[in-house]
Amino acid sequence: MKEFSALFKNSLEGTFEDFSAQFLRELKLLLGNVTKFEELEDRQLEGVCREIADPESISILERGEEGITTDLLLMPLRIGGGRVRYAVAEGSLRHVDVDHLHLLKWLYETRVDSDARIQNFRSAAVYDCDLGILSRSVIPPIFGLEKSRAEDFNAGIGFLILRVRHESFKESLDIIRINSRRTDYLFSLDPPQPGEVLIMLVECSAMGSEAIMQRMKKTLGPRLLSAGYSIYPQQGETVEDLMSEAQGALV
Repeated sequence: MKEFSALFKNSLEGTFEDFSAQFLRELKLLLGNVTKFEELEDRQLEGVCREIADPESISILERGEEGITTDLLLMPLRIGGGRVRYAVAEGSLRHVDVDHLHLLKWLYETRVDSDARIQNFRSAAVYDCDLGILSRSVIPPIFGLEKSRAEDFNAGIGFLILRVRHESFKESLDIIRINSRRTDYLFSLDPPQPGEVLIMLVECSAMGSEAIMQRMKKTLGPRLLSAGYSIYPQQGETVEDLMSEAQGALV
């Protein structure tokens, strides 16, 4: 019970990798006398396993092969997007507390669902609270606003992407803020690109974008892995085109 309490706490506080590892330890401990244990995707199940696999319920069946009888456990774990992963075990499993197995299954799927909800919230959020900068979801509307102003003043807009070392990401953000112009916008591109930020350089030419990039390279030093920029309207008129051009220029 002590182990399960720790697992429950980890399902609320820890990383998914830590939770998953602890979940597997708790499951193996509960199963006890296991001769074979593995995790398989639905498409990896073979033979009798595929025939009896039920994505909603836990199955413990008797299996005989070459005069030897063992128990076969199939524990389905929904992992989102209609996908199911199975914990498959063989051994002497008739003594296993199935109610405890169902509790572990519920805890695992609840954690997966919670992580998915948090990720969806983060991707739709305007502001990344952890990093203290704007989220990538608001790049299009802000670009639309600044593009109208740039057209009025016959000015350009720079898309400067900086890829920094993950271990010094937050420290790098502080340096970037200090060395950015007050009129520019700083966005997180993580996810899907870990360690990347975008600076939207308002009313900025190619020459100005190059100067700002060189300043960032100098101030960030070894924290910076690569940098690249694109210019509106010369290299594109949409966020997608400008992002693609800037990504392609990362050196």
